[in-house]
Amino acid sequence: MGVLVLEIKDVSNGILQDVNIEVEKGDLFVILAPSGSGKSTLLNLICRIGHLSSGNILINGVDIYGISDFNKWRAANIGYIYEEDNLISALTVYENVELPMVTTKIDKEKRHTRVLDALESVGLKDKERLFPKKLSMEEKQKVALSRAIAIEPAIILADEPTGKLKKEQTESFINLMGELNKKTGNTFVVASHDHSLKNAATKIFELSP
Repeated sequence: MGVLVLEIKDVSNGILQDVNIEVEKGDLFVILAPSGSGKSTLLNLICRIGHLSSGNILINGVDIYGISDFNKWRAANIGYIYEEDNLISALTVYENVELPMVTTKIDKEKRHTRVLDALESVGLKDKERLFPKKLSMEEKQKVALSRAIAIEPAIILADEPTGKLKKEQTESFINLMGELNKKTGNTFVVASHDHSLKNAATKIFELSP
């Protein structure tokens, strides 16, 4: 067994019952489940959103529900990709990718390098000065992906990241996540109902309704 990044132990909260998951460093771990099964709820609990009735959630061996300044810790350790891009319309692509790092100890020069490297990795380095309204839905999701990667987090969570994309865009985005997972070793946990994600996954967990 490799190094465990995420451990979910006997987690329950009303919707979820006694969920146990182990995610190793470098995994592209896909949680497959139909709508209403609690997969988004599970990702929320990993971000300490919602009520955890019982169980423990550990990231890199640390029980996240015991961290005092969790928001600050989360900014440096958890990247997140939403179903909709969640970009700030008044900020450029560059500024959107940089934003999560502004509150961290990462200096401006290093932030600059990380932003450009992340945008290049998703093929959008030439779009850095554009505003979100000038981008396609697929490009917006790629910006969201680069934003998550740029902070070099312990783990990247993705909640239905292809839910708003067309079929061909979905395939392209899934392939991109798979390539980045292999190239960078980033650990992904992806919650989705889309079974085509199986093609990129290193591990699959099917959550029963």
